[in-house]
Amino acid sequence: MTAHKDPNILIDDTYTHLKDDCEEWMSKVLRYDTITATNEQQDTIESYQLTVMEYLNAIKQLKDIALHYYYLRETNSPAIHKYMDQFDEKLMHLTEIVSFVLEHGRK
Repeated sequence: MTAHKDPNILIDDTYTHLKDDCEEWMSKVLRYDTITATNEQQDTIESYQLTVMEYLNAIKQLKDIALHYYYLRETNSPAIHKYMDQFDEKLMHLTEIVSFVLEHGRK
């Protein structure tokens, strides 16, 4: 039997892992020598830095949303559960879209 893991720990662990990946990516980007880089290379480096920062911001927001979602699901309010069921349908649709983009973006 698997023990139920505290959602705070699960979400924090996942967030920490993704944040560590971002920090690793950023350290790789920062290793580029921007002094000797061409203007085009500097633009690319800045684009990479911005992308990593935006990704960090997105995963922070998802972390916050995930915790709120969990606690809303734990309430005893039928009205909130009805709303959350509608939200789940939209979330599943969004998941399908993201999966499609990821699948076709890799080709």
